[in-house]
Amino acid sequence: MRRKTNIPRIVIHHGTMRGLYYIHLPSDISWQMKLNRYVGLIRMKGGAEQYTATGATSVAVSSAVAEELRQYYTGINPIVIPNGIDTRHFTKRERTYCRQKYGIEMDEFVVCFTARFGVMGKGFEELQVLTELAWKERLRIRFLIATDEIPHGWPANVVFVKNVSYKELPELYSAADIFVFPTRYEGCSYSLLEAMACELPVLTTRVGYAKDLYRDINEIAPFIFEKNNAEEYWILLKQLVNKPIFLRKLGVVGAEYVRRHNSLDVMVDSYVKLITKVTKREMPLS
Repeated sequence: MRRKTNIPRIVIHHGTMRGLYYIHLPSDISWQMKLNRYVGLIRMKGGAEQYTATGATSVAVSSAVAEELRQYYTGINPIVIPNGIDTRHFTKRERTYCRQKYGIEMDEFVVCFTARFGVMGKGFEELQVLTELAWKERLRIRFLIATDEIPHGWPANVVFVKNVSYKELPELYSAADIFVFPTRYEGCSYSLLEAMACELPVLTTRVGYAKDLYRDINEIAPFIFEKNNAEEYWILLKQLVNKPIFLRKLGVVGAEYVRRHNSLDVMVDSYVKLITKVTKREMPLS
């Protein structure tokens, strides 16, 4: 179509299929699944991704995605425009009300997590380990998990909330003390940005946009792990349980960063400038 019409194209990459293939998965997955992932992600979807981006202007939602595009594909040199969220909607709400809404006591330390249960690599396995460790040690830690289906076999210190609406998400984040996100792969996680905008400090893995946060925010860098290890998460989580003032200060730092770099206004302005350059043929962009 572009050859016939000369219409400029912009392709936005929220991740890459080939990057997703290389995430570290549990060792017990079957060889059939390994083969299906290779054929599906590397050959089929990865090939389609290469074809779609060829000749277009590529946008990566994080520096990590940009690195993947350069590493796994040919001739793709993206610019980085991070995802944006509505920072007027995602703000810290009144704590007492939010905790009462989810049946949580005021003296409990609350860990929040949000993800669809069936998506591989989001961190449910590591999170379950954390819930079991907290239950075994009888600590007053409550896990508030928003997902699309409620699994069985988790300890009683977990509150599952199914299909939380967009309107209610700020209340979910505001009921918590910390957002724990042991994910194996991300582009630029909306959940991470939303939690931070609600002044919730985060523990996460150095993937996707978390690499940018690790680079840019010295105060947050120690809480972004190089590897997805449940034991490391647990050690640091226990240290933070009795540091509420420190956590609140950390949350404010994160929220200020999101307002400066990840608001809808910032994102829209970046895309308007890019579209103007592309349509005026001021390419290539570095």
